[in-house]
Amino acid sequence: MENTGSPQLVELVHTPSGSKFRVWLTEYEINRAKTDQAFLDELTQKYYGFHKKNLVTSIDSFEVGESNAHPETAKLWTFDTTNFLISLVKKYDDEFQSKVKRHVWQKIATIVSDQTKLNVSAQQCDTKWKGLKDMYKNIKQHNEKSGNDAKKWIFFNKMDEFMYKKPEIVPPVTCSSSRGLKINNSATATTSTDVDCEENTTDFNDIENDTPKRTGNLGRKRARYENTVDKRHKDKMQRQDRFLDLFEDLVNTMKNK
Repeated sequence: MENTGSPQLVELVHTPSGSKFRVWLTEYEINRAKTDQAFLDELTQKYYGFHKKNLVTSIDSFEVGESNAHPETAKLWTFDTTNFLISLVKKYDDEFQSKVKRHVWQKIATIVSDQTKLNVSAQQCDTKWKGLKDMYKNIKQHNEKSGNDAKKWIFFNKMDEFMYKKPEIVPPVTCSSSRGLKINNSATATTSTDVDCEENTTDFNDIENDTPKRTGNLGRKRARYENTVDKRHKDKMQRQDRFLDLFEDLVNTMKNK
């Protein structure tokens, strides 16, 4: 894609609903989008993902003008910059587990600033990442529910490479009423009636033998364990308490039948 001309703030109009979206586009992109529907669809996916409610179906009505926000700030989180941020979070994932997070965000902000030639703060990077993480989590949970139409997101696969097993993404206990009681400890599962509960309970004494299917990075797992053993133990105990509460509720429910 060519990048000729200075970026301009363009207001795209979703004609069926009247919804409006503003993005920074070059003169080349604006002119091409007016006549090339496929290119317009590509821009839509790039900036808004694949959500139907946000799809821009026409560029017949748009405005080019000045933004109240500083242009450099408004155009910071482009596709390329967002993709770069995700790569940096993945690269420094271990440091987030073992160091003060604000120091890691400051390091990342400095790198992003050097890359984009913009003044990017640690808070901006942190806020953007929280939004990306929430989007990833929502789509993942939606797609894992039986009967739901799969949602797509342009950054999903890149996020999934290293986020798929994190505690904040995969709940330690999940329940539904469609199957029996299920306790999942790695490869072991037990089933009963009315409630389905799954718990990931890694034995931290055997952490050196826990080889992730996707990475096989034993050294990384060992280092993370050594730096976060107290936190992990606390999380494990909380998961066990939650499971016991759920199991007790199940027993009481069965007694009352």
